[in-house]
Amino acid sequence: MEILPNAPTFQYTPTYDGSGQVVHPSVIDFWFEFGLPSWGGYRFWMGITPYPDGDNVYENPSLLVSQDGLLWVFPPGIKNPLDQAQDVLIPQITILILNLSLIRYETV
Repeated sequence: MEILPNAPTFQYTPTYDGSGQVVHPSVIDFWFEFGLPSWGGYRFWMGITPYPDGDNVYENPSLLVSQDGLLWVFPPGIKNPLDQAQDVLIPQITILILNLSLIRYETV
């Protein structure tokens, strides 16, 4: 298995808390995975959880979208976080699951 190199430049990921620090990214590329140019107006959808300076209070599932996979923005009409953790000792991990008529998130 080939080891992939690190990204050549920093990539900013906006977060509802303003930190830009995220963990557990889960990305769907509609062109690569399904041959669709976009879904909901965007080619890439990414589920993330903010984790500013290791503070799991903010580790709540959120969505970002992108046309090019480099510039990420909040999706129009969706308010992040999608959900609040009931127990801050149990972090939420965001996983995107695709149904061609909708996207939903699952936390594990």
